[in-house]
Amino acid sequence: MLKRSALIVAALTLVACGGDATAASRTTNSAGVNGLRFNGEKVGVSDRPVAVTASSASIWASSVTRGTLSEIDPDTHKRVGAPIRVGRAPYSVHYAFNRVWVAGFRDDTLVAVDPSTRRAARPVAVPDRPFGIADGFGSLWVGGVSRGVVSRVDPATGVVVGAPIVIDGVPHGIATGVALVWVVDIRDNQVVRIDPATGRIAGEPVPVGVLPSAIAVRDGVVWVANARHGTVVRLSEATGQRLGRPIRVAARPVAIAVDATSAWVVSLDGDALTRIDVKTGKADRLPILIGDAPSDVTLTPSGLWVANGKDDEVVNYASGPS
Repeated sequence: MLKRSALIVAALTLVACGGDATAASRTTNSAGVNGLRFNGEKVGVSDRPVAVTASSASIWASSVTRGTLSEIDPDTHKRVGAPIRVGRAPYSVHYAFNRVWVAGFRDDTLVAVDPSTRRAARPVAVPDRPFGIADGFGSLWVGGVSRGVVSRVDPATGVVVGAPIVIDGVPHGIATGVALVWVVDIRDNQVVRIDPATGRIAGEPVPVGVLPSAIAVRDGVVWVANARHGTVVRLSEATGQRLGRPIRVAARPVAIAVDATSAWVVSLDGDALTRIDVKTGKADRLPILIGDAPSDVTLTPSGLWVANGKDDEVVNYASGPS
């Protein structure tokens, strides 16, 4: 899966770690954050793009204002065709099982788009204000925030399988690991684990920080971004226990993606992207200032792609080979 593929972002790392261009690149953005100016590619995407994902050949961004999905060619940095109509308020988009899946928050739907034909299938009902999509164990996992549930979806039919799993909280992000489904509960400041074999909660919830908003799992480590505290915490995937101290990032982190060397954290209020070294657990001293109201990030062999809603653009920072 591209979002979890190994990625060495050479250009970003050179600047973030203090290469020759660092002094000339320092600036302060409108949020008052001191950081690095980085000139990446920008693609105009109208109507407030809020979420991004990557298929094998394209980047896909969902726009919340009109409920559309836009395709971007990663080589030309241009949009492909007209936006595709999907569900209302599509806050979550995810590529898996050869389809781009879009959750319509306001109309309780899940829409599958075939990236080869750009055709959207008929929307299927997914309960309780769907927010957050992950894939694993042969299924899709979709959070429902209004009643605190997670639904398991058959990717062949797009239909919910069995009764929704009640987590007794507000799911705000989902990731899958080797054996479990990990769900961020933003209301109770914890992470809940689901056993996919039984469809039941596994073990006790794990406290993580105030307003946990995003989660990623990679190489035995669970990464959780806490929006209120402006921190990232790490958990052992095997035990759920805390690893090290919280890592400070720019204000209100809302998305995180992890590759073999770095964790990349998008901060909505800080208008910034922070890189964390996965080996040392240390964040770079200066974040990268990437635009106005960034809300999501995905990793591909062509680099990082970030949705900047208020700027009506999706930005790409090129990288070296994986």
